[in-house]
Amino acid sequence: KGVEFTLKMNRKNRLSGRLAYALSYSSGTGSSAANHRNIAWGFLPGVVEPPKKTHPLDFDQRHKLSITADYRFGPEDGPWIWGIYPLARAGFNLLLKTGSGFPYTPTFTFNEVSLAGANSRPQGPVNSSKGPWNFQMDLRANKAFRWGRIKADFFVWTINLFNRQNVAAWDRGTGLQSSVYTSTGN
Repeated sequence: KGVEFTLKMNRKNRLSGRLAYALSYSSGTGSSAANHRNIAWGFLPGVVEPPKKTHPLDFDQRHKLSITADYRFGPEDGPWIWGIYPLARAGFNLLLKTGSGFPYTPTFTFNEVSLAGANSRPQGPVNSSKGPWNFQMDLRANKAFRWGRIKADFFVWTINLFNRQNVAAWDRGTGLQSSVYTSTGN
C-alpha cells in the first residue's frame, strides 16, 4: 500500500521540471516463493512453524524521491555568435534520485568466517532494521543538428555525476557497511 505524489512544471523560459515522491509499505509473510518452500520442506511442529504475522518485505523501500530539471534552447534561441546560434536545439537534464534504505534482519554472529551466516541467529524480528539512504544524480547534455533531411542528436550522459558510493550491503550484526555500490565509469 502507498501513495505517490507528482508535481510537473510545464516549460517556462526554457526550463521545465518534475518532482515525484512515493510513500509505500510492502509487508507480507515472505519476500519470495522460496520462503514458504523452505518452511514446508523443513516443517517440524514446534521447531519450524509457518509465519503467522506479516513483516516488511526485503524490497520494502518506504520513501522514494526523484527530481528532474530540464533546460532547453529552441531552434533559433540562445546567444548569437558570428551569425549563428551555437546553443540552438541544445539542452541539459539533471535527475536526482534518492530513497530510504531497505530492511534487513539484524543477527548475532557466532563465527565471523561462517558461510552465508550459517552460525548466526536473529537478534530481532524479521526485517526490523533499515539500511542507509541512497542518493544519485545523473546529467545528460545534448545538441541536435539538422542538415537538410538529415537529423542527428549528439549527447553526453553521466551516470552518478558526483561518484556517490551508496551502501549495497551491511553487516547484519553491527549495521555497519560492508560494501559500497557506485556506477563509476558509466
